[in-house]
Amino acid sequence: MFSLAMIPFALQAAPPLHDFFMRELTRSYRITESPSPDAAGCALHVRTGPAIAPAPHDRKISYPQGEGWLTDGRFILQTAQAHIEVQLQPALQVTLVLHQPPNAQTHIEFGYALQALLRYRGRFTAHAAAVIEPITQTGLLLVGASGSGKTTTTLQLVRQGWQYLSDDLLLLGATEQGIAAWGLRRAFAATERTLAACDYVGAQRPQGQRMVGDIEKLAFDPQTLFPQQYAKSCTPQHLLFVESPIRPPANCCRARRAPPCNNCCRNRNGLVLMLIRHSNISIYCSRSASKRRAGRSKPDAIGSNAPTTPRRG
Repeated sequence: MFSLAMIPFALQAAPPLHDFFMRELTRSYRITESPSPDAAGCALHVRTGPAIAPAPHDRKISYPQGEGWLTDGRFILQTAQAHIEVQLQPALQVTLVLHQPPNAQTHIEFGYALQALLRYRGRFTAHAAAVIEPITQTGLLLVGASGSGKTTTTLQLVRQGWQYLSDDLLLLGATEQGIAAWGLRRAFAATERTLAACDYVGAQRPQGQRMVGDIEKLAFDPQTLFPQQYAKSCTPQHLLFVESPIRPPANCCRARRAPPCNNCCRNRNGLVLMLIRHSNISIYCSRSASKRRAGRSKPDAIGSNAPTTPRRG
């Protein structure tokens, strides 16, 4: 039995398939062993079987690797080499059915199945990076499309002393303390160009392995690459949107000076939302408006492109 983002679960499969996907779990995901008996009611089943023909359905959904439909209280996601069945009644059951022996690409379907299992247990996938400011322990999420600069920004902040949670995939969920974020993917992955731009070259870094499914990237164990700054979870307090530059870089201004709906806004829970149009910039966030009115604090700079330790005020 295992745990991922505080959700215990079990992998149930015949020995050959069990061994294959156990290697996939331990290599690709941040799982930990869990003795919790609750995992018995939350299992990912894997078996072989034929493809199924689409049945009359209530709703259809397109995926990058296939299509899904909702029918008879079940959700079916079909790809070229497998399909996933999600059944909610009488109890949650997620089954990955392989149409052929597992191969190097089966990790895509396995990832879909695992995320479906976690989603129905209150853990939702986010394509985002996450870092933690070391003084205030403020969690910062960087949201953006592939190539927008999430990894570059993450590396620059880690070089300045921030803690690393993830550079690409997160799980979000509610806890007693509020919304929490956990790393989903075990590896840290970056292109040689990104590593060189952030001065992670030569003997300064361990040897990376080519990323499965994306050979342009090198994969590293973040506990080896950032041994003193590796984090398991965080409580996000700031959300930044990163975009690829389509014109000369523009710096993002301090939160208190940004007009509403421009580069920065604040939601009802006090979460600061900002838009970054270039990764090599200074990042600023502010504390809650109530603290500023009370005169107890000025806006804090929680990041800088200068090679110094993050500073306050």
